Amino acid sequence: RLAGQAAAVCFGTLAHRCDVSRRTIHPILATAPHDCLRVYDVNLRDPWHDPAWIERSLAAVDVVKLNAGEVGRVAGMLGLQATDPLHFADEIESTYDVAVVCVTRGADGCLIHRGEDFADEPGAHVQVADTVGAGDSFTAALILGLTRGWTLERIARFANRVGAYVASQAGAMPELSADLLSVADS
Repeated sequence: RLAGQAAAVCFGTLAHRCDVSRRTIHPILATAPHDCLRVYDVNLRDPWHDPAWIERSLAAVDVVKLNAGEVGRVAGMLGLQATDPLHFADEIESTYDVAVVCVTRGADGCLIHRGEDFADEPGAHVQVADTVGAGDSFTAALILGLTRGWTLERIARFANRVGAYVASQAGAMPELSADLLSVADS
């Protein structure tokens, strides 16, 4: 029932490691409204990934997010030709009918690609306290920007700032600063 009301559904490859969640993901995606944003955060962790499940997930989503280290691994698993982020994004979009591909690069920022449009945003450098949660917070900021119709440049800048802020704090879920919240609200 909740999926039928969702503005966005996000899942990652780690959910595939459990048979129950693996069998549940795609029916939930199918139940979500047509205008629901379906987001796949690749998140490869050995040994919990399978090329067939990755391919099935890519074919079922609008947005895929992965880190720069995962680009070559996913390309190799799926027999794709491109390994640099920009050409990889083109190939994923055309092969799997994905609308948006986001490649994160940690302190070096991110690339967000949508059709002929892309944003290549440098990172926000911070003193890292704890990287746990930084990628997930980046993904949440990406989803927020996409659901609000922001430009790719604004999304990339905001998501980088949120991910960097979380990495600069202890713990996976620090309270966001008033500065970040004001950007999200505008």
